[in-house]
Amino acid sequence: NGASVNQSDGRGQGPLHLATELGHTGLACLFLKRGADVNAVDADGRDPLTIAMDAANADIVTLLRLAKMREVEAAQGQTGDDTYLDIFRDISLMASDHPEKLARAPPPKHCTL
Repeated sequence: NGASVNQSDGRGQGPLHLATELGHTGLACLFLKRGADVNAVDADGRDPLTIAMDAANADIVTLLRLAKMREVEAAQGQTGDDTYLDIFRDISLMASDHPEKLARAPPPKHCTL
C-alpha cells in the first residue's frame, strides 16, 4: 500500500515498536523483512529491543538481536551465514500456520487498535 514501515506515531513509535510492545513476533518479523529500523528510538528513548527485553519476550529479543547482528555484519562487508534467514523463515512459517502461538501478551491499556 506504499506506507512506510518506519512511520512513527505521536509517541515516536513505528510499527516495529508496536509489534514488539504487543508481543506479535510474526509482525515484528514481517516489519524487519520489509526494512524496519531496528535501532529507531521512541519519544522515551526506547528501541524495539529495549521494549522486548522489558516485556521478557525471548522470541522477539532473539529476533531483534539477530537483526542487529546482521546489520553490523553488513556494515563490515560480511555476508554471514544463513542462520538469520533460516530463523526469519521459521518464524514467518509459524506466524502463518499457527498465529496463536506467536501472540504472547494482551495489548497495553494505552494502545488502541
